[in-house]
Amino acid sequence: NDSPDNFWTRHDAYLDTGATDNFFLYDSPYTNKQSAKDPIEVILPNDQSILSTHTAEFPIPQLPLTARQAHLFKDIRHSLLSVGRMCDAGLDVLFSEQHVAILQNRKEILRGK
Repeated sequence: NDSPDNFWTRHDAYLDTGATDNFFLYDSPYTNKQSAKDPIEVILPNDQSILSTHTAEFPIPQLPLTARQAHLFKDIRHSLLSVGRMCDAGLDVLFSEQHVAILQNRKEILRGK
């Protein structure tokens, strides 16, 4: 079951300050999957180039729709949540020594470590 309550305990994603968008593994849970009309190219650390296959939304209803949208890739090792995408969606991202929190209107809606 991939309800919002256990999504993050079952599916790791890294919050990434350098990711230009949300990039998710092809086999991650998602909704509203659609073939990528304009696939995006991502350059990996080893200089290999890969293309997105689909777009989708990850099932975290606490987040605004624009923050849940993601590009799906078959050839990445980890799903990446974009700090920039979260901030562009009107959310605040707070890093501390112990954890990271995503806030909406000063209320914590997600927490990670």
